[in-house]
Amino acid sequence: MSGGGGALLEVRGLEVRFPVRVRGRRRALRAVDGLDLEIGPGETLALVGESGCGKSTTARAILRLVEPHAGRIVFEGREITALRGRRLKPVRRRMQVVFQDPYGSLDPRMRVGQIVAEGLVIHRIGTRRERAQKVARLLERVGLDPRCADRYPHAFSGGQRQRIGIARALALDPSFIVCDEAVSALDVSIQAQVLNLLAELQRERGMAYLFIAHDLAVVRHVAHRVAVMYLGRIVERGPVDAVFERPLHPYTRALLAAIPSADPARRTIGSGARNPWRVAGDPPSPVDPPSGCPYRTRCPVAVAACAEPPIPRVEAAPGHVAWCRRPDAEPAPAHGDSQGAHL
Repeated sequence: MSGGGGALLEVRGLEVRFPVRVRGRRRALRAVDGLDLEIGPGETLALVGESGCGKSTTARAILRLVEPHAGRIVFEGREITALRGRRLKPVRRRMQVVFQDPYGSLDPRMRVGQIVAEGLVIHRIGTRRERAQKVARLLERVGLDPRCADRYPHAFSGGQRQRIGIARALALDPSFIVCDEAVSALDVSIQAQVLNLLAELQRERGMAYLFIAHDLAVVRHVAHRVAVMYLGRIVERGPVDAVFERPLHPYTRALLAAIPSADPARRTIGSGARNPWRVAGDPPSPVDPPSGCPYRTRCPVAVAACAEPPIPRVEAAPGHVAWCRRPDAEPAPAHGDSQGAHL
């Protein structure tokens, strides 16, 4: 989808900055730097990128858990960027989150039934008996015995705890759920079970997901569209099959090249130390990001013009776009760091 009136969530020009001190001077760390995205009803948008690129901060800003410095957030046709207190509370019922750590995201002092029902209590939904009945239905729907409502989180495995987290997110019947690395802490077999559960729930309830991940192999199986993030910005976005089959941005190619595969025939871009697309060095500081393309200091096909803003928008197909001056360039096979590291 291309945004507009059909979007459940629309974000434009989102900026999140945090004050930091560098050598005794106060500076602004640009965690999210002018980000645009949209998600349609019942759609899964995957937000991918390496650790520290701003994925979780983006999600927290959308959920209004951190304050955006600039930009607009429109949810279900209503701008929520400036909402506070009681005006924001009804919106929170419609937006929920499943956190990454199934061990740290559940209060160890609360019973499972209390954890799942907490949102219902806060929003004063139902009587005590009605809440208990709903908790039992939710636990059963996520594959847990309703009798476990009286037990504490320490009695459950990681996969079971994540199911409890999903039940908690479903309690208020949201239309949008953020899955913030929701399966990265789980074993592979348990990951598949949780992902299948999320897909089933989406089909049943028509919810939209913002699926934050760094595992692109998982993303291809769960997402409708994917947005690739680097240093606080979206560098490429589009339908998941289009992005995987014809990546435009060098950073997207580097991420795809890093996907491990036991079948060499399926490695369409390259791998290993001789892989020309591999990411060299460390990302620049978000306190002082590069001019122009944020990836140019690590890009194997970067040229001097990549330092000049604005970076052109390239569209390979409807909805599949990237911001790059050299989307079709190919790097020369070489050892060591890329030539872009010297620009």
